[in-house]
Amino acid sequence: NIYARDNDYNVTCVIGKVKVLAHATKDEVIITPNQMVSLNKSGKLTPNLNVDAQLAKEWINNQFIFTQVPLKNVLSEVSRRYGINIEGIENLNQPYTGNFVKQDHIEDVLAIVCKPFALE
Repeated sequence: NIYARDNDYNVTCVIGKVKVLAHATKDEVIITPNQMVSLNKSGKLTPNLNVDAQLAKEWINNQFIFTQVPLKNVLSEVSRRYGINIEGIENLNQPYTGNFVKQDHIEDVLAIVCKPFALE
């Protein structure tokens, strides 16, 4: 499973083995099931050797699942998936953990995400 948004890249192995190569630094990592590797801004690969690979591919089932993700990234994903524009989120770095499905109404999703942070 590959997650790519702006300059945020993650590769998660569900089955088999995956070799990930960072073009700029020639960094190379091989991951196996339930392992993930992220590319940082300097072009280095950072492995995470204990993830739930099934969660990484829940987007296929229209599931939004976030664990300690900066709020601005969560709202960017909501914006992208629902085709709306959410402004003023650049400095929202608080970690968010939660989940919902795309079939939920956008008003309900925004309430779920924003209420704990007293945002409207």
